[in-house]
Amino acid sequence: MGGYTIKILIPPRIRGKKRKFVEEEVSRIIEGFSIELGARSYSEMPLQEDYSWVMAKKGLKYIPGIINSMFFALGEILQRLGLDWEFGGCSFMRNYEAVKREMKAIYPYAAELMERVRVKIRGDKTFRQMSANPYGLLWPVEVIGLKEVMDEVEILLKEEILSKDDPRDREIVREFIKACRHEPPEQVNDEDIDVVNNNLRKFGKLFKEVYEVHKKYNIPLFLYQSAVGL
Repeated sequence: MGGYTIKILIPPRIRGKKRKFVEEEVSRIIEGFSIELGARSYSEMPLQEDYSWVMAKKGLKYIPGIINSMFFALGEILQRLGLDWEFGGCSFMRNYEAVKREMKAIYPYAAELMERVRVKIRGDKTFRQMSANPYGLLWPVEVIGLKEVMDEVEILLKEEILSKDDPRDREIVREFIKACRHEPPEQVNDEDIDVVNNNLRKFGKLFKEVYEVHKKYNIPLFLYQSAVGL
C-alpha cells in the first residue's frame, strides 16, 4: 500500500556538534512513530491524508491544513489555474503572495497560517537540495508554537479523541477504515477505535516533540511530506 510520509528537514547550514545532537533527536522522534492500520503496521506514515480527514471531522482545522497542504496544495493550485509545472507553473510557484492567495480557496486555514510564518515553496534552493518531489511546501516547525496550532496538538494528545459511546465517532471510524481498505467493515469494534485514537495521539506527539527540539536548540526545522520511498 502506498502513502505519504512526513519528514523533518534540518537546514544544511546547521553543522558540527549541534547538527549531530539535533539529528539524533529527530531520528528518535521519527523512529518512534509508526502508524498501525488494523493488523498492519508501518514504519513510516502512509495514509496520513486520511488521518487528517478524521482530525477535520473532529473539528481540527490548522493541523489538517498543514498536513494536506505540504504535498497536495501546489498541484491543486496549478490545476485550478490551468498551469503546467514546467511551462509557467515553476515561475508562478516562486511567487509567495500568489501561492498564498490561491491557497485560500483550497486550504484556507493553511493560508491563514502563511500570513504568520514563512513557508518555503518548491523552487527554493533548500527544497531542491532535499526532495525529488515536483512540488510541495516546507512548513517551519515554529508554526506549531502558534496558539491555535498548539491547542490542536493538545487535543490530539488526549486519551480518547473518538468516543466509543458516540455513534457519530463510530461512523467516522467506519468511513476511515472504508477509505483505507476500500471496503466498509462489517462492524466497528472498540479495538478499531483504540487504534485510531492511538495513532492520532502519535501525530500530536510528533508535532509537540519536534517543536520542543526546535526550541531547545533554537534552530529552524521544517516539516515536509513526500511519497513513500522519496
